[in-house]
Amino acid sequence: MENQFQPHIDSSIEATYELSNLMLSQIARMTQLGIEHTKLMMALTHAQISGGLSAKTPEEVMSRFNQSVDAHVKNITELGTELCELGMSFQSEDALFVESHVSQADNTLQQLMARVGPQSFMPKK
Repeated sequence: MENQFQPHIDSSIEATYELSNLMLSQIARMTQLGIEHTKLMMALTHAQISGGLSAKTPEEVMSRFNQSVDAHVKNITELGTELCELGMSFQSEDALFVESHVSQADNTLQQLMARVGPQSFMPKK
């Protein structure tokens, strides 16, 4: 006799794999974004140190310092914007995943109830 729940177990395992793949994809994209911004921050810092060492007057040092602060603020602002956009993208992906699997689970439950009867799901007194 075939286990009547095996298709549902298989479906749950498949959904778990899909969710895992979705999460790994999101983690990979977040990591890539972090790496890109870290490289940019390192390049900015290198340019600032090089520029600071070549400055001749206090005014030139302050000017380069202000340019450096502006560049870092711009980079951090861009990172924040990209993180926000990525977060919204993740929310959309997660919502689509949940919608599709809740609908699928509801259909599966309806099929199961039609096969075994709703009384099987009632608590016994």
